Amino acid sequence: MIQKDERTQHLYLVCDGSSSGGRGPGGWAALTVYKSLDSREGYMISGHEQETTNSRMELTAVLRGVKALLNLHPGVHISIITDSEYVINVVSGTKIARANLDLVDELKALYLEGNLEFSWVRGHSSNRVHDLVDKTARQEYLKAKETKDIH
Repeated sequence: MIQKDERTQHLYLVCDGSSSGGRGPGGWAALTVYKSLDSREGYMISGHEQETTNSRMELTAVLRGVKALLNLHPGVHISIITDSEYVINVVSGTKIARANLDLVDELKALYLEGNLEFSWVRGHSSNRVHDLVDKTARQEYLKAKETKDIH
């Protein structure tokens, strides 16, 4: 069993998604940060899809990041930092989701367990940590776009 230590009592997850705007290729990224947002300890996960939307990539970043953290640190409290008001609103229930219900329902179930909290950050606003995640999500989007263009 994983032992909780001071470093894993409360973790930060910084997330972002990227796409062309409409339906098409997209990328996502999630950065886990230990201790504080000024910490250099953590790890990045990312990926891309050929046919997706920006909202789906934003949700995917959060869901993949949360699941990765809970797998390594069961029961840890996670502060999720995102520039997506859509994600915050559909997961917290202040807005009704009409799409991406598979991802929304899974995230809502995790949210209702009480170990997740959301903080909104303005995108592209010189937030060093979020800008790094945004850059990685954009690189994933470009990978998906290049792969799609080849086929």
